[in-house]
Amino acid sequence: MKLSELNPNWITLSQWASASPPFYVGVSFDCPHCLPTRCPTCGHSDEIKRLAVTFWPPIDPEGLLGRIFNLADNGGHRRSGDTFDTLTLSPSVGFDGIGHWHGHITNGEVT
Repeated sequence: MKLSELNPNWITLSQWASASPPFYVGVSFDCPHCLPTRCPTCGHSDEIKRLAVTFWPPIDPEGLLGRIFNLADNGGHRRSGDTFDTLTLSPSVGFDGIGHWHGHITNGEVT
């Protein structure tokens, strides 16, 4: 499944004043493990659960990091790629401890 099929959104810094230039520190997306279910009586659909993960280095096309402000490496997921279709995170992303997905995001593919 492609990450782009899971309604992804970039995560930016709190109180970031503008979307331009972009500065992204993570990604959120619909949980690939939790499919929405429909009530057989009323047809109401449960809300899809969202997952979020931060990464390093930030997506920083303007080179703001270190020039305008500093931000410490959080020691989490390493990122390569700068679009939803090229994003790779390592190590694996795990939310299985709370009953959700654990897997890989590699070149925009969620496995």
